[in-house]
Amino acid sequence: MELQEQIVVITGAGQGIGRSIAEAFAREGSAVVVNDLHAESAQASTELIRAAGGRAVAAPADVGDRAQVEAMFAAAKAEFGAVTTLVNNAGYVPYHPAADYPPDIWDRTLATNLTGVFHCSQVAIQHMTERGGGSIVTIASVHASATLPGTLAYAATKAGVVSMTRTMALELGERSIRVNCVSPGAIATDGLKAYFDSLPDDERAAAHTTLMSWHPLGRFGKPEDIADVVVYLCTERAAFINGANIVADGGMLARLF
Repeated sequence: MELQEQIVVITGAGQGIGRSIAEAFAREGSAVVVNDLHAESAQASTELIRAAGGRAVAAPADVGDRAQVEAMFAAAKAEFGAVTTLVNNAGYVPYHPAADYPPDIWDRTLATNLTGVFHCSQVAIQHMTERGGGSIVTIASVHASATLPGTLAYAATKAGVVSMTRTMALELGERSIRVNCVSPGAIATDGLKAYFDSLPDDERAAAHTTLMSWHPLGRFGKPEDIADVVVYLCTERAAFINGANIVADGGMLARLF
């Protein structure tokens, strides 16, 4: 276990990629603060970690709300100590055509995917400065570089967090805080299922076949594929990686057609 001294806040860790990341850190010996918007989901992930012998506490909060974020970090500090590691994973993935995009859905997407990263990162910086360093990893997406119809706000926010990552890396290196992001491709989660479910019935099967064909490895990713990259970025083996966007998409973006 390589990360026994780390105290890790993981947002959106109640399911999917976030849960896998939480479980991976726990296996490495880290103390894990499991955030999710839904208390029952956060508790479910926490119980899985504890059942496997890990250290974890549930921390339900809306990352788009600064007061809730500050309370979450205060609770984490009271339970385990000042946070050393933050994984910004919480995300909202709606699907609407650009011409008819609902303004309230736009606002909610930005609040979760972009403003939430700002709130959590800024509060985490205070903890990491106290500890003498740390690591911030944000889950971006291949949608920051190439996207699909219906993902207007989602793609915009993911491009935004890639830029935020670079800016913070430039500013925080002198504090020994490394900042990176990971851009997953198509990962077999409820989010991917929601995309297919958003399509008309007569288009769904063809879309699934097409998207699968874009992957040279012949499969969609697994949440564990992303968790392994995130954990690596927070180890000393990645000590010189800073300001990077690690694309973990099975080769999807490598193709031209």
